[in-house]
Amino acid sequence: MTQPKLPAQYMIAGALDLLQKRSHGDRIVGQSRETFMRIMLPYQVDDSGVVLNRDYKPLGVHTRDRVRYVDFGNWVIPDDRLDFSVNEHGRHMFNDGDAPWLTARHFERYVDRVRRVFDL
Repeated sequence: MTQPKLPAQYMIAGALDLLQKRSHGDRIVGQSRETFMRIMLPYQVDDSGVVLNRDYKPLGVHTRDRVRYVDFGNWVIPDDRLDFSVNEHGRHMFNDGDAPWLTARHFERYVDRVRRVFDL
């Protein structure tokens, strides 16, 4: 039986769908594609299960201020709901050399990887 999706899974799926419907040069919600990706897409899942963006903030958080991960319980996905075995980067979704905003190919591979890891 498939488990119901968690809030972080819905957020990730929505961000990926939005990006896939736009061309590479489009601005998204008033931001460059790269900025949108850095804020809204997963870069890492920390040891407590909080899904972090490229700035090591919970998904959707865009600030230079420190944040307490415990304040973002809605963005937690327990390890038993994730499949890191399909990801060559372990708990990280990409390295700086294959960031999804660098090329269309990197983006396609990232989307495939994230959909498998997060069961989207």
